[in-house]
Amino acid sequence: MNIEFISIYIRNPHYIRATKINWNELVLLVFFYLVLSISISIFIGVLAIFLKFENAVNNESVKTLLIKAVLLGPFVEEVLFRLLLKPKLKNLIFFSVIVLLLLGYWLVIGKYFLFIVLVPIELFAFLLLYKRKNFLFKLQRKFIKYFPYIFYLFMLSFGFLHISNFTFTNFNFWIVLISPLLVAPQIVLGSILGFIRMRFGFFYSVLFHIIINGIGVSFLVLKLLM
Repeated sequence: MNIEFISIYIRNPHYIRATKINWNELVLLVFFYLVLSISISIFIGVLAIFLKFENAVNNESVKTLLIKAVLLGPFVEEVLFRLLLKPKLKNLIFFSVIVLLLLGYWLVIGKYFLFIVLVPIELFAFLLLYKRKNFLFKLQRKFIKYFPYIFYLFMLSFGFLHISNFTFTNFNFWIVLISPLLVAPQIVLGSILGFIRMRFGFFYSVLFHIIINGIGVSFLVLKLLM
């Protein structure tokens, strides 16, 4: 596998069987993403000076970053955005359990918007489980048929979720216009994670996500120490 192969898959995503992990390929993907992400981030940093916004992640404590970005974040985000790229019964059950725990947590801490967004998704998941004999197989067939659209939907949703990483002094038309650029690193990451999830399995998309976020947090820690 090479970068061209990944590019071809992302341009035409399709349902594939998982294969055995190749660690050299995983390292190559890490390197490729970091080079691309750093390049885009430098440009975003220049825009931040002129449009007066900042990455709120820079204001988080190291402890908070380790918990949110390295330990919990990758797992939760992979469950929400990648697990059901293969809508098997065991994945649907696992997804429902994790989302139920998230709903309880967000309700307790007062994150009502996230709670409201996920409630209908959880109800639909429960309906599928309850009517699995009638609906699940039909859903799987539809899923495979429309897989490219579903792949891109998850990829873009994951990317634009991270617009919440930024704080804006003056939210205006220009911010809206450049918003796809601000989350471009996450959109690219979402496409790579989707590929890894389909080609190697859910565990490896979580692992890749942890590695990328861990490297990012390490850079922030070094910046604080300098």
